[in-house]
Amino acid sequence: MVQIHLPSLIADGKITEVAASAQQIESVVNFFTPAHSSALGAGELEALAILQASEEGIVFCTADKLAIYSLVLMGFSERGISLEEVLRQTGLTKAIGLQFTEAFFQQQIAVGQEKRIRGEGLRQ
Repeated sequence: MVQIHLPSLIADGKITEVAASAQQIESVVNFFTPAHSSALGAGELEALAILQASEEGIVFCTADKLAIYSLVLMGFSERGISLEEVLRQTGLTKAIGLQFTEAFFQQQIAVGQEKRIRGEGLRQ
């Protein structure tokens, strides 16, 4: 087991810290219905705001169903990734729970696509 200390990795320049502004987060909150946006966690809202504001190749790794649906509703399904796929791309293998698998992620993408067609969760 290896501990990850993010502040040290940021200070050493090994990873880049990215943050969304309050206005960017508000834009995401206003994209969804109040019920939908209030059900998203602060971290998911910020990640979606970063995706919305970014033209870079930033991807969002999540196993949260609502966050995956939200990616689809915002038109960012191609910018989401499962933990299993992250591990595969980095050459690591590890037993993981169902919610972290690529199959689970793709199932949620399909559900999100149905929700988008119905306009579920979107402000009208």
